Amino acid sequence: MKPGFLKNDQCSPDEYPNSNLPKIQPGLYMALTLTSYVLLSVFVVMRLFIKKKSRSSVCRASIMLFMMFISTVNLVWVEIDSNRTSTVMVNILNVIILLFFVRAIREVWIQFIQVVIASVPVFAFIFAYLILFIIIGFILFANFASPDADAFSTIMDSMYTVFILFTVSNYPDV
Repeated sequence: MKPGFLKNDQCSPDEYPNSNLPKIQPGLYMALTLTSYVLLSVFVVMRLFIKKKSRSSVCRASIMLFMMFISTVNLVWVEIDSNRTSTVMVNILNVIILLFFVRAIREVWIQFIQVVIASVPVFAFIFAYLILFIIIGFILFANFASPDADAFSTIMDSMYTVFILFTVSNYPDV
């Protein structure tokens, strides 16, 4: 799968920028991934039987096992179907499984999400502030704009101008 910024005729997959680490063969990648899923599944099931079962731990374990099952099905499907060459879903689910599996990462993400949710009123106020000044700028300066300056000539231009002024970018393209 080529990155979105590359055109079809620009370069081959062997010329993609990378870290110069040796590439893992697809068969070895599949074997390593399936082995890690089996080991993780055994660990998750054993942890459920050894530790005290709370509702959240059973739910988390069920979600992890389901994601590993979906990833395994996707890996096998890619191996069987010659038209499919990408395991993007497996890569995404591996990150999510890591978030579920490592407590420290999970707790940091939970705290981050809580901060973002608590910050929604602040972002709403900033957004309302921007909308207010977009409308004021358009009303005040739309009629006085010179033909060559289109800072407030339309609502879209007003949005762009206020965003540039708000982020203190100082018109880098001028």
